[in-house]
Amino acid sequence: MAASGCTAESDAAAEEIGASAIGRLIESTVGVAPPDPRGLHGLMRERGTGLFGSLDHVAGQLQRLEGMGVEHLAFVTRFGGMPADAALANLRALAPAGA
Repeated sequence: MAASGCTAESDAAAEEIGASAIGRLIESTVGVAPPDPRGLHGLMRERGTGLFGSLDHVAGQLQRLEGMGVEHLAFVTRFGGMPADAALANLRALAPAGA
């Protein structure tokens, strides 16, 4: 399974970063910006097709996927022009301590 995602200190902070990145990704892919990137972000989060939110929320989404039998996940942490530091923060937040 592959999913785009963004973790942050809070769900609101993840939405701030992730919604604009999703909007830019869609625009660069299909040539038209979505009319409501925040709505699209929320829909992806609700349906589990995007892993967005606080670390606790994303951890819960990952546990749900594991319970569904997902053994491998390609977690796309830099998309839609997301700043490199935000993408790196995503990886560091999800990495096991000391990794």
